[in-house]
Amino acid sequence: MFYKAEHARDKMEPPLHVVDLHIEKICSDFRGLSNAEIILLQLDTFEKYFHLAWVHHLGSLTVIHGVGTGKLKSEIHRWLKNRPEVRSFDAPFHPLYGNGATVIQFAL
Repeated sequence: MFYKAEHARDKMEPPLHVVDLHIEKICSDFRGLSNAEIILLQLDTFEKYFHLAWVHHLGSLTVIHGVGTGKLKSEIHRWLKNRPEVRSFDAPFHPLYGNGATVIQFAL
């Protein structure tokens, strides 16, 4: 029997067009987590929704990382630079998210 990608896609979680990586949005009990544990959880969540967006053929994905110290944004941008699925990414000013979001355009 042959594997059919469209059948696998039907069983996956639906993709998001906008994913908010603020820790309180992705983890209900984050108190007591170290900064390293928090950023790892945020990066894991980012990668999950990046891959879901790609598999579901979304044209773009907006990632809300916040402004903070810039560590999460830097890690996301570093990761995106090495991805063949990415046509471009930028962190322009957004009326809803200010400078705290990155817009990823996929190479479809």
